[in-house]
Amino acid sequence: MKKRYIGKIKLNGKTFINLICNSKGDYIFSFPKSSDILDEGGYFRSHLTLHIQNNRLTWKVTDFGNSTKDFSDVLGVADKEGFYVSRNQGLLNDIDLLKGERYLDLEDPTHVGKVITFAERNIHKKGSGLDFFSDPKNDEKKFSEIINLQIPKKISAVELNIYAAKNIKYNLNRIYNMRQSNWKSGCFIQDNTKNAKYTFVVIVEDSVFNPIGGYNFC
Repeated sequence: MKKRYIGKIKLNGKTFINLICNSKGDYIFSFPKSSDILDEGGYFRSHLTLHIQNNRLTWKVTDFGNSTKDFSDVLGVADKEGFYVSRNQGLLNDIDLLKGERYLDLEDPTHVGKVITFAERNIHKKGSGLDFFSDPKNDEKKFSEIINLQIPKKISAVELNIYAAKNIKYNLNRIYNMRQSNWKSGCFIQDNTKNAKYTFVVIVEDSVFNPIGGYNFC
């Protein structure tokens, strides 16, 4: 199976996540490389993967360091500290922040599983969570769909949720009514792989319940 570039998700024109289906049929939610705001030349790369064989969700750090420490050093420290560090041919390879323990119940055709939540309380100000990421260059032509979710200036605190469903049996528009909110915008991305239809629901709304910033998988 050939790698497919399914969708690019933007917030106010800034790339937030790229959705890719790899050669195994797994879905990759890839964040852009960190920007130059990190100290001492720091850099950071990570991605989430929905493994379709068993519906396991992983969030792997694949590169991290700065001018004084490279990723091999970070892996060694993480392994000693008890983080979930995988190995490739005996060598430390990457860190799964979800510890290999996160599964979505996607075999239930009525279930919608949450992939990730991102909350930001100062979305329009310099130094927001979006500024953590750099701007990918000249890659938009690869993607079948470009989604740019525009947040009104009057709203500062937002929460973005991404959900996944497999062969879903009911109308996913009901997702839009799962929470009360003054403002909400969203879209669906659908894709077929390994004889199954996957639907990804992307919703961004005013964060009246969780305006503290950061990520979670609850």
